[in-house]
Amino acid sequence: MTSLVGDIVERKSGSTSSNAPHTRPTGTNTTGFPLVQHRSQSAFSRARQAAQRNPPTTSVPRIIPVASTTGNSKHLPPPSDDIQSIQSQISEENERRVAAMSPQEREQEIDSVKEHLGVGIEDMIRKMQEARKRRRLKQELEDNKRPSSPLPDFRDDVPTEPSSESIDIESHIPTSPTQYPVLQASLKSAVAIKRLGPPEADHPDRPSSTPPRMRKLRFADPKPSDIHVYESAPSSPRRVMGLLPLPDESDRAGPSSNVVQLPTLPFSSLRRRVPQPQESQESPSVSGNDTSDGTPEHIRAQYFPEAPSDDPSLAWIRNVPSSVVSSSSGQPEELRFDLQGRTLSAEDASALPTHLGLHHHSNPSQLAGYTLADLLHLSRSTVPSQRSTMLTVLSRILRRERLSEDTFKKIFAVGLEASQVGTNLNVCTSGVELLWSALVKSASPVEESTLKGIPTESVISLFADHLSSQVLPMTSLLQILETLLKLVTLSPDLCASLLSIPQLLPLIVRVFLPPPIGNDGPSAEVNALRLFHQLARSSRANAEKLSETADAALRFLVIVPETPSAQLLAAETLTFYSILGRYGLYAHIAATANAHISKLGNNLLIQLQSGVHSPPLEYLAEAWLHLLECWIVCAIDPHQTSPPHEILWTQISNWEWGETILELLLQSSSRLGVVWTAACRALSAWLDGAAVNSPRNGEQERTLVYEKLRHAISDGDIQDALQEDVNSLMISLRDTGRDSLSLTEERSFDRLSATLKLVLSTHPPFGSDTETQTALDLPITFTSMQALADLIVDASSIIPSPRTAAFLQVQTRLRRRLRRESDMEWLSFAMTLPTSVPLGEEEFIAWLFDQIAILLTKDLASALSIPTPPDMWDGKGIETLLPFLVESLYPSEIRLAPFFPTPESLKFTLTQCNSPSPSARIASLPAPRSWPLWPLDHLLRSGTSQVFRKLPPSWDASETDVVRASLVLCLVSQKLVKSKMPRSEAMFGCMKIFMLEHEQPNDASTSEVYRDKSVESSMRLLLNPYTWANRHDISEHSDDLSLEDAAKAYLGASTPFYQFYSDFLALYDAISFGHDLFGTLLLGPISQRYPRDYRKLLIGDHRHVLRYIRTEPGQVLSGDLSAYLYPVETNGESISLFLGALTLNAGLSGLEGFLRLIAVHHVSCNIWPDLRHHSGSKHGQDDQDAKEQERARRLLGLVSSQARAAVVRDVVRYRQMGPEVDVLLSPDCFDAPNEVVEQRRAWLRSIDSNLAERLNDHFSVPSV
Repeated sequence: MTSLVGDIVERKSGSTSSNAPHTRPTGTNTTGFPLVQHRSQSAFSRARQAAQRNPPTTSVPRIIPVASTTGNSKHLPPPSDDIQSIQSQISEENERRVAAMSPQEREQEIDSVKEHLGVGIEDMIRKMQEARKRRRLKQELEDNKRPSSPLPDFRDDVPTEPSSESIDIESHIPTSPTQYPVLQASLKSAVAIKRLGPPEADHPDRPSSTPPRMRKLRFADPKPSDIHVYESAPSSPRRVMGLLPLPDESDRAGPSSNVVQLPTLPFSSLRRRVPQPQESQESPSVSGNDTSDGTPEHIRAQYFPEAPSDDPSLAWIRNVPSSVVSSSSGQPEELRFDLQGRTLSAEDASALPTHLGLHHHSNPSQLAGYTLADLLHLSRSTVPSQRSTMLTVLSRILRRERLSEDTFKKIFAVGLEASQVGTNLNVCTSGVELLWSALVKSASPVEESTLKGIPTESVISLFADHLSSQVLPMTSLLQILETLLKLVTLSPDLCASLLSIPQLLPLIVRVFLPPPIGNDGPSAEVNALRLFHQLARSSRANAEKLSETADAALRFLVIVPETPSAQLLAAETLTFYSILGRYGLYAHIAATANAHISKLGNNLLIQLQSGVHSPPLEYLAEAWLHLLECWIVCAIDPHQTSPPHEILWTQISNWEWGETILELLLQSSSRLGVVWTAACRALSAWLDGAAVNSPRNGEQERTLVYEKLRHAISDGDIQDALQEDVNSLMISLRDTGRDSLSLTEERSFDRLSATLKLVLSTHPPFGSDTETQTALDLPITFTSMQALADLIVDASSIIPSPRTAAFLQVQTRLRRRLRRESDMEWLSFAMTLPTSVPLGEEEFIAWLFDQIAILLTKDLASALSIPTPPDMWDGKGIETLLPFLVESLYPSEIRLAPFFPTPESLKFTLTQCNSPSPSARIASLPAPRSWPLWPLDHLLRSGTSQVFRKLPPSWDASETDVVRASLVLCLVSQKLVKSKMPRSEAMFGCMKIFMLEHEQPNDASTSEVYRDKSVESSMRLLLNPYTWANRHDISEHSDDLSLEDAAKAYLGASTPFYQFYSDFLALYDAISFGHDLFGTLLLGPISQRYPRDYRKLLIGDHRHVLRYIRTEPGQVLSGDLSAYLYPVETNGESISLFLGALTLNAGLSGLEGFLRLIAVHHVSCNIWPDLRHHSGSKHGQDDQDAKEQERARRLLGLVSSQARAAVVRDVVRYRQMGPEVDVLLSPDCFDAPNEVVEQRRAWLRSIDSNLAERLNDHFSVPSV
């Protein structure tokens, strides 16, 4: 426990309080007592006699120089100049190695150093640097104050004293032979302690009482396996001896060894003996009579001779039972841990000695180590040192073990309690470390769901109080900063809570972002800037608050960064300004700090030209280019910034950013790394802005880029590298079972997207009269670009991500611009994209809808054999749907920033988090495959939909026109897209068309929309591939999505589909007049896969409409008719409903078509034993019990007495082969084989002969 013991300082040999030698007082008796003084002699006389005995010295004592021995000279420290030279060389070598590392490698090395040396190593190194600086300044001041005239140097005559940094052991060798064994033992202990290695630095910030020039010793951190307990170790922990490692083999060689052999104690060993499995605990005759040294019987006989052997009060001296040793189940909650948080095996827990400090806990007291219950109990101790130690142990356990959620919450509560303001400083420091370990370094994955059981608001408020008071050491404050960063990263909703604390932002700036003062001044913390990044990304409102303190980060751009740490701070500052720039905020700083921004860009260009490509430098260049890209986009349309006109295009032209970006792109063409990607994006934005704001649509700028890059882009190395990216992505994306891209895949997508976007920007805009001679060639083949895009769209294992969406967007626009494929080929690919891009790309999908409306003409519909009304194309055709489609892209007020910033996205972007808050996760993208039917949602909600308030005055389409256009667009999508929409989405879309008549006034002047010939034919054409008769024509659709799931996007979470179906059924009863397609849609929810309430609603509550539903089995909208038949209905109420449907209107026409098959099936399967056997019943034909037989007899009697003769014949002769085979349809299902019929007749005669006689004719005559 290094937190409880200070540093041990070795006193210099021979040091005394005075240089004068100690002399024995005169007149001292040999016994040590003073001589008797007679009072007859006065004090004056005694003083005169003393002066006569010791006359005053009048000569100067002669200084006798002592020559240093040869053995001592080799331990002298080197000259100070050599030390400084060595230190500077080591420092330069370390800086070069760090500069050559990537940011990921540096983070990995930092974590490795913290793991080995402790979390406080940063503060320790900082203090060492500051101390070294103070010593250097002090030495310089002493050199300046030294007199110019040299003084005589008497150092050769002065005995050399060993330095505190290098202790000469040989100079301390005693001359007395009696002291030699003790010296050898101490030397052996010193060597052993040195061999144990450095401990884990848990509290490096604690001030030390050791002088700075004195050599420091630290306690070792041994493991249980490293400790050898000598026989001289005491059994009581009152005097803890030094823990030594096992002796070397050379020390055990024999009598020639120099190891001092100490006398042994009466007992042989203190190491607890582990009972072997073969030792029986129930046979005391074997172990109880053993009186050898160290055994329980020996201890009892020596110290408690009068107590009997089986005295319960002496159970503590006996061996640990084997059941106790093996009682742990291996769960973290039941394991035992040492003070370093390491788990102890059962053998170590029972065999370790008691003086190691691992037995101070509750039962079982025989085992060493602490359980989690012990640690949680002791972490609330009233002794601060004990409480701090236990909290530290819990922190180490969290970093090593995966704990349950309940245990995690208990430990977190302990840390939160210990971290309160006003607690003991050591306890509070350990509590903060525990919270940091739980949220940042925990071995258990900490996700957003984990935070639901944690009082995060209290944690943030507590951390704010600690930052305000600044009582804790810097190490704890840094842990607080890192924990806050983790919290806001996991839950963006906490950002608003963090920013609601007054004066928190200025406090973070003052504590963690001090102004740089030279190379050795206070260093800023990168995590503070990264915290600002996450806060700004969370929402636009938070970014506006942060822009008020954004000036403080300019201090890291004033001086051109040269060291890796300064470059990292500058890069994070530029990234912070880029995040603000994507909202259109804080763009005025481009003009305010233009001198520093331009100077930084020129310095980057010079270093890249000189061949410097260190990771920090490339990271800084990437951040600088991303910032310029955002500010260029802001300048394209200055009305989109907040406030407007913060940056203008004329400023961009005057600053010559485009030329600097172009030079950086050329310098990075040999590596194609992150600088190339960022430069392509920035240069593309500059060309897009020039096409809008420069003369002749930016022809001069495009010509400049073309002349500079045409040879570089067409270079074989660049083409080979980009083609290799395409090939590797096509191989890796075929792997299934992944939900995210790897880092290599992300960089490949970034490189391809940025390069293709630059090529696209060199083309003149649509409608321009400029020649296309300035357009760059494609760096990859057109077919490979198409193949990769098709793979992204078709691969079901790839979840849409911003990077895949960026590539799809760029290559789609480029394919449209190059026109190397037909309109139908481009349209077939474009109509799949709404389902393949994530939230944030709404602007691109809106552009896609415009292009689809332009290309989808009457001729294209005719080529696809899609009938359209002639008057549809007299108006605007598909363009009628554009307002509804675009409005459907923004179902909520949350708008995510796109991957490539655009002028239109600046003002409307409200968040840059890829996972917005839960309240904003109702998104339109990726869109369902039924997106062409989105306009129907607005027609159904015409009273509340905002689109009707935004329609232009020229829009004059009717409700029927909108439905026609939607169905035509849906049919075109079904023809062109490989992946068809699910059957349930097509059914629900048509149900919405019928529901347009819901709550409409009965006006004879207007007809129902669904009765329009074009609408009706389009619905039949849409639903025809999903019927059971055409089940083999389409293999892409799936029945996994139910109608309830398909309706959630429209109905929301508060409205159940059952309510919609009730209204739909009531509407059929009111206005359908037996419309066949209307009735067919009613059959979907009565499948056995849906709750019984739907069947009760149709067959029970609306039984009177059943005779109008004459849907045949081939027209049923299902791919598997057995879903309506199996499992067989056994509920009594449901069977009564089916029986009532069969006996409905016995004198008139009853059930027809597929409904009759369903009712006969469920009634027959509850009567005949052979059908019950096929349906999966537990009983066969011969083992039906009396209750089931009675139920079947009564049910058959009701059928025979109430139903028509044709229905009775169908029930008697009905058959099916089971759910595993195809369903038998009429007439085959009503013609059971004769042997089956005879078996049924025999069974019926056995239970009711009269009923069998009454049905004899039905058994004999087959159904017609």
